Amino acid sequence: MSAELLISWQGSGTNTHWLTPIKSKTRYSIIESFSEFDHLVEMPVSPQAKQQAPYQGERWQARLILIPSPKGDIKGFITSCLCPDTYPVNDLLKVYWQRWEIERGYGELKQYQLENKPVLRSKKKDGVYQE
Repeated sequence: MSAELLISWQGSGTNTHWLTPIKSKTRYSIIESFSEFDHLVEMPVSPQAKQQAPYQGERWQARLILIPSPKGDIKGFITSCLCPDTYPVNDLLKVYWQRWEIERGYGELKQYQLENKPVLRSKKKDGVYQE
């Protein structure tokens, strides 16, 4: 997901929000901590995003919710629900897990309908051969 898309989505109306998993390469600085695993962060806008949408600033903010796993890995998500009083972390975690249940269900349906056959995503002949 691009910063431009998420920022535009957030500004498209009242009470319009997004939530997306973080990537391992996500760069951010913590501005404020609400708890050990709940932070307000600031992220740089990439040069590509600045080129596509020059009206964006240098940085943008999101709320980062970290989820430690039993294996010691830390995964999580960012969201536009910035206020911890209005959007308690437990409510956001419930929404996040519901979302992943739905994603998993779609994945199972897709797998069942395709009878475990591989899906070719490439649109060009060379890409199909590569897959």
